[in-house]
Amino acid sequence: MLGISQLKSFGGLRVINPIFKKSNSLGLLGVKLRMSSTENTPRYKEKYYVDPDPQAGDYPNLPWIKSEEKTPYGWWDRQNRRNFGEPVHEHFEILGMQTNSVYPHPSWSKVLLQWTVFVSILGGGAFIVSYFVPEKVAIPRHYPFEGLKNEHGGVPVS
Repeated sequence: MLGISQLKSFGGLRVINPIFKKSNSLGLLGVKLRMSSTENTPRYKEKYYVDPDPQAGDYPNLPWIKSEEKTPYGWWDRQNRRNFGEPVHEHFEILGMQTNSVYPHPSWSKVLLQWTVFVSILGGGAFIVSYFVPEKVAIPRHYPFEGLKNEHGGVPVS
């Protein structure tokens, strides 16, 4: 059976400290292990963006989450869904409750189903109209001399 020192040296396995990010996997000896070659970072050091805005300075780089997407319960300010003392996002006027709503895009299977139903209803309606519209009551009129070709300015028949 492998020891902890051998597990640590095998493939960059590291023992997780409880104040750092936790792992869901258990090692062979019941010790929480993480497959990683990077150093453990505390929870408060998480980066939200790869490219921080250089003009924001030391203002926190908060994630782009609209207020409408947050849960409506447990906030100090229920309308804007934020707690007292919480930093306001740099673009709060875009992410607040008074902006456009979040549009939940349907899946492609649902879109295809809706278009199929629409086209079938349209085609079915066209078929029903063509089936029930009666034919002309009178027959078309026949004129002599090839439909009065000479009288309408056509080339005379010789």
